[in-house]
Amino acid sequence: MKMLKEKIIKIEEYKHSKFITIIDTVTSKEEVKSYLTNVKSIYPKATHYCYAFILPDIKGMSDDKEPAKTAGQPILTVLEKNDMINIIAVVIRYFGGIKLGPGGLIRAYSSGVKEGLKEANLINVVWGYVTTISCEYSDKKEIERLLLPYSIKDRTYQDKCYYKIESVTNHLDLKSSKYYIIKQEKKLISID
Repeated sequence: MKMLKEKIIKIEEYKHSKFITIIDTVTSKEEVKSYLTNVKSIYPKATHYCYAFILPDIKGMSDDKEPAKTAGQPILTVLEKNDMINIIAVVIRYFGGIKLGPGGLIRAYSSGVKEGLKEANLINVVWGYVTTISCEYSDKKEIERLLLPYSIKDRTYQDKCYYKIESVTNHLDLKSSKYYIIKQEKKLISID
């Protein structure tokens, strides 16, 4: 799977209609709703706001009054073919006076998404685990040596030593009982 590192905006004109494609990261259905509300406030006079999104547990799309399956579905198809996750693509259309027909609409709505993803800065991700562990200061050297095979995302030194690590499995092969697991979450983690 892939995730977007930064927002993409593409502007294209097709038979006098202007298409603005915005591709960005989202992490929840609530965020999708607020994202769409924000886009509509930025581009208030647009004719259509067609979109698709992919989250770990749900996908969605809207043709926003365009003929059925000529806008949302083509956008979603491009996202799926690129193996994207935690993503939204909104294509804003300003009607230019010429009807495009189903084929023209499908090409127009998918074009900006295809081109945007070609230029996008993407990261490869997999489902893994983010684990926070703690140890005593006296065990710090040994634990840090044992953590070398893992991706350490954060170190905090307070009353004890705390480490946040990412791993593909939920089992940590540290061969030591001198640490304590504080928290473990299943998340998308980068493999780049």
